Amino acid sequence: MSIEVIQALGDDALANLFEISIGPSEFIGDLASTLLRVQNFTIPATGANTYEVHYKTQMMTKVGGKVNAPNEFTFDFRVDRNWVLYKGFVAWKNAVANTSTGIIMDDSIGAFRVPISVWATDGDGIQVSALGQWDFKGCFCQNIGEVSFDYTSGDPIMTTVTMGYMKMDDTLL
Repeated sequence: MSIEVIQALGDDALANLFEISIGPSEFIGDLASTLLRVQNFTIPATGANTYEVHYKTQMMTKVGGKVNAPNEFTFDFRVDRNWVLYKGFVAWKNAVANTSTGIIMDDSIGAFRVPISVWATDGDGIQVSALGQWDFKGCFCQNIGEVSFDYTSGDPIMTTVTMGYMKMDDTLL
């Protein structure tokens, strides 16, 4: 094999070429700013539950009766100078499960659950036509990650948001 064979394979998909869409939320006011502050997004792994069947000296694996999916995904974002986006996610998380009072929301589809979609783009920001998108239905803010301050750094503050969801649709891929 030569390097020409590898070059003929074409370009690789790059991790920094993606966009997300978050449905309207009463907690996140400026969605355009939110989407520009997101630094990465992790699509959760999915698969089938399996079990083993043993017979004498042999063993086989069979597909079980459940789909394995964690029903959560994460993304990191840069905190804005006035902490508006961070406060919005904290308010959303507290509406779902209040840290101070312990009150948990009525878990119905409504203001607390929104759709979120993710898709790959090319270098010009256009959705890759050969690939669809991942659609997450019934998303809610489940956890807000830690915030770290550091006198020795001038880097922006980053934090992780964990979103729970009811259903992931990857059939459009």
